[in-house]
Amino acid sequence: MTQILNLLSLDGKIKEVILALDETDEKLGVLTECRLRCLIQIKDSQCQEKEFLKLIRD
Repeated sequence: MTQILNLLSLDGKIKEVILALDETDEKLGVLTECRLRCLIQIKDSQCQEKEFLKLIRD
């Protein structure tokens, strides 16, 4: 439960992108809790956003 709540600490821009995705978007398959948890470890929001963009573009 704590790990899921920690996702709330993602940068606001990242949360906006995730929430705006359509449920049929292929990117949702990439955005697992485990992969997003790795982003939470990055404290700098610009670096976090950069890594997020790499994740959804691969």
